[in-house]
Amino acid sequence: VFCFLYILFYGIIPVSARGQTLGKFLAGIKVETQGGASPDLTRTLGRYVLYNLSGLPLFLGFVWAFRDPLHEAWHDKLSGTRVAQFRNCGTVKSFFLYASPVMLALSLGGTYFLPPATQSRSYLKAPPRRFR
Repeated sequence: VFCFLYILFYGIIPVSARGQTLGKFLAGIKVETQGGASPDLTRTLGRYVLYNLSGLPLFLGFVWAFRDPLHEAWHDKLSGTRVAQFRNCGTVKSFFLYASPVMLALSLGGTYFLPPATQSRSYLKAPPRRFR
């Protein structure tokens, strides 16, 4: 559940809304359609699935970008998107606009997987050795 929420709130929704994840924002790049608009939700979801498939055959989908004249990987070619630079690298306000949903998802999801404080940490101890 946590992984699904992380992918949804970090990868898919921000890219379809603004064309960027937090990392792309800090790097000064964004994902856009071939026409220059932000991709819609279905195109972003398709791009994410194709992104994972690009890495399966020995990362050939990503290596292809070095040989391609437009420097597009397979997932960009098949989904009709491209990665472009943008000049406005943003302000502190926009950084927190991007960071707050991600931090909220990490804090809520992270507490779900942690053991309660009152629980014994016996799972960290090695079992006793028995010699005969």
